[in-house]
Amino acid sequence: MSERYIRRVALGPQQFPLNCPVKLAAGALLEDTKQPRLVAQLKFSGTRSTVTALTVTLHCQGRADTDLLFHYKALSAAPGQAFGQYTAIVLPEGTTDFQVTVEEVVLKNGAVWNRAQAQAQEQARLDAAALREAQRRQAKQEAAEKAAAVKAAAEEKLAQKRAEAQRKAEQKLAAQEARAASEIGTPTEKTGKGKVLAVAAAVLVIAVIAGVIFVPKLMKGNQPVAADPTPETTVVPTSTPKPTPKPTPTPKPVNADLGETGDITAVYITKDDQGYYPLTPDQFAPYLPDASTTCAWMGKALGDDVLTYLKNSFSFAWLVGTYSISGDGTLYPQGNGDIPGTVCVLAFEYSDNRCFLTGYFIGLPEQYDEDTIRIDMTMCNYDLTPLYEQERADFDANHNFLYETYISPDSDFEALGAAYYLQGYYTCDSQQLEDDDVQAYHLWQQVTSDDVEDFARDIQNLSDRLSHDYSRDRTMFFLLLDKKYQPIGITWQ
Repeated sequence: MSERYIRRVALGPQQFPLNCPVKLAAGALLEDTKQPRLVAQLKFSGTRSTVTALTVTLHCQGRADTDLLFHYKALSAAPGQAFGQYTAIVLPEGTTDFQVTVEEVVLKNGAVWNRAQAQAQEQARLDAAALREAQRRQAKQEAAEKAAAVKAAAEEKLAQKRAEAQRKAEQKLAAQEARAASEIGTPTEKTGKGKVLAVAAAVLVIAVIAGVIFVPKLMKGNQPVAADPTPETTVVPTSTPKPTPKPTPTPKPVNADLGETGDITAVYITKDDQGYYPLTPDQFAPYLPDASTTCAWMGKALGDDVLTYLKNSFSFAWLVGTYSISGDGTLYPQGNGDIPGTVCVLAFEYSDNRCFLTGYFIGLPEQYDEDTIRIDMTMCNYDLTPLYEQERADFDANHNFLYETYISPDSDFEALGAAYYLQGYYTCDSQQLEDDDVQAYHLWQQVTSDDVEDFARDIQNLSDRLSHDYSRDRTMFFLLLDKKYQPIGITWQ
């Protein structure tokens, strides 16, 4: 096309917003030297799945501004593969420039990305974020008002104690003076100078004694007291505790070492009607107001490295698979009310198309009361972009073995050599595991990690599980492993 066409305008690469699954690699406005016409040449590539159809709008500028709708059909462009560059789109006469908007993308697995729907979802996300911000401000204001009320009540109580201490000291001093006067008698002229001096000395001694008693009591108003005659009663809150306002700490630098000790925020979570502990952003709002997503992990301890738990979490799998963040964590106690195994709680903030880990906890929550647990979250500001981009690149390059062998769910797994299995997520809408499915990365991450033995489950439990009808409209995949934890095939429910 370069010999026949003269390039008039060149468009550079463009990444479309709203998690669009294609990007514009290049574009140009060309003048046809054999026909009196202007054409647009566009070069696209998919970012995360095979593209089968694409609809775009060309916003043409020139003699008259015109919007031109164009459809690319019968495509089969794998992720990273260029397409569209050999298609000439005829533009209105007099066009001097144009811009491109992607309207709809159809993927091989049947999924459809639509700009209008994506905009509506983004607006809903922004509205939800605005609502959470309003709730955060309200919670912060309520906490500040409550703290001010508590402080005022404490100051009033302290003032009352000081006034009562002063009143008792004055009463005691008056009583001592009265006793001294009655014992010495009222001095008269007959008593002479000696008695007057004796009375004065007695009064002086009493005053000194009173000063020894009274002055320290006044000083104790601002000092610790060894034994208070009226001890304060510790008040145990009957509802979920609220965070205590404190000065805003100096922010930790982005991607500071997660092993460093950060500021700790105590989060209190109360059971719901089903006996579970919901770890939703709304529950975290009074404590971590910037958290937009949370998730929880329960199981065997995987050490102290939070990144190990992070990469195994649903939210991170969703981030790698969809370039966005999702998930509301929940802790499920056992029948006796105990939380089984080690718990990892993660809090994320998603803004400006970037995701940050803003807080984490590893360990066992403290049982605050019968229905409330306390989770001490370590604050951080960790940009996940480099990590998920590297994980996605490694996954794209090394995950094809997941699709090599599909095994019927009614097979004899042990006869096929299976000893263990790894469990995915209910995120696929067919009985075919797709490259862009979130659970594909999750299974790949677990089977290639050093902790695969901790993730693996006994194969004998899988047959019983598959025999139950869960009446779900989504498919969960299971990766079967041999005795050496090597994959032998995929099955599904």
